[in-house]
Amino acid sequence: MGLEIIINVAREETRVAVLDRKVLTDLYIDRVKHRDYVGNVYKGKVVKVLPGLQAAFIDIGQDKAAFMHVSELTGGIGAEDTLLEEDEQPSEVPKPKRHAAKPIEDLLEEGQELMVQVTKGPIGTKGSRVTSYISLPGRYLVFLPHVDHIGISRRIENDEERARLKQLMLKLRKPGSGYIVRTVSEGVTDDELRSDVEFLQATWEEIQEKKARLKAPALLHNDLDLVFRTVRDHFTKEVQHLWVDAKPEYEAIREFVGRYLPELLPRIHLYTVIDVNTGRFVGKRDLEETITKTNLEAVKEIAYQLKLRSIGGIIIIDFIDMERERNREKVFQALNDALAHDKARTRILRISELGLVEMSRERVREDLYRALSEPCHYCEGRAYTKDPTTICYELFRDIRRLAPTPDERTIVIGAHPNVASLLADEEADSLVEIERERKVKVVVKPDPTLHIEQYDIVML
Repeated sequence: MGLEIIINVAREETRVAVLDRKVLTDLYIDRVKHRDYVGNVYKGKVVKVLPGLQAAFIDIGQDKAAFMHVSELTGGIGAEDTLLEEDEQPSEVPKPKRHAAKPIEDLLEEGQELMVQVTKGPIGTKGSRVTSYISLPGRYLVFLPHVDHIGISRRIENDEERARLKQLMLKLRKPGSGYIVRTVSEGVTDDELRSDVEFLQATWEEIQEKKARLKAPALLHNDLDLVFRTVRDHFTKEVQHLWVDAKPEYEAIREFVGRYLPELLPRIHLYTVIDVNTGRFVGKRDLEETITKTNLEAVKEIAYQLKLRSIGGIIIIDFIDMERERNREKVFQALNDALAHDKARTRILRISELGLVEMSRERVREDLYRALSEPCHYCEGRAYTKDPTTICYELFRDIRRLAPTPDERTIVIGAHPNVASLLADEEADSLVEIERERKVKVVVKPDPTLHIEQYDIVML
């Protein structure tokens, strides 16, 4: 069994799991109340310029102003600038190297309007990060309206295919704009690429029309929702099965895939219920061998957990002390190899004599702990509990999994007052939907004796 994608769709949130040989490698969660902003294009207004940081804050209509560094600003590029190497990922847009750029105070002023795109959503107390280098991803291509460049994914290794794709894109693009040709483009027909170019160009023209018509701050373009981003970016020929538990999304996915990759249609399956849940070596010769083997096993799990949990920032890894330099080098190389496929940028320093590794990992998205939790009320913020919204959604899934009984008339929910309050207010529509689906009455009873994460469901 190879790669699988599992999509769980509910009214309140969508969850996507990517499995490699039945091992969870990626988990994405998109909630209706907290949509992912990455990829959205806005018409923003400069609210503050910070010469000391060479940065600016941009009002894009979110709760917190977005942050933009001068390196993300088009128009501040010197005449000698050249393009960075491209990658296939939409987030990795080639940008000019800055040899002779102007300072930000010469490029922006407060009140000025400009078009920007979110590269990182708000995390904790920080607002979104934005760039003025717009990139619009399609199935086969990434359109770069402000970058005069054609790039081919490094993963397409055949020289003849690379040359074919480049020559075709040079013919199809408009002067001054650029494209990144993604890995899935290998072997596709000219007409398929031409269709993608037409779609992306039409999308860009619509953005331009809205920019001219709307006042800042304004949303000009929404990226695809989680389901279609997953299909667009992850559903390749290497994926053996895609499972989805909602018929409307199943039909929409089949229509989308039928247009681009009809040969993959048999791998899409409608499934009724999906739930995504989130020292074994003993050495034979000596203690050093046991320690080294244990550290090598730990390397795999460390790389897995960093990626799965989206852990970023400065990270310290405390390996078991190894006396021999060659063993420390072996573990260090294994860590490098394990992180080689991580799309987030990492930097690793060599293992110290104490067995410590200092590394940094780019913060791509909010880590799972923060996304699903809030500071714990029982320990004054020193740890976390699941937040009331997460508890509500778990409760809804549990109710939907319970088979109705012949004489069922009422469902009584006992929950912590904070959860009960949310059920009666913001999540009331979901309770109404459950009542309509099951033809029952739902009663919510606050119970202060329950822990925030506990609830009772009684069917009467």
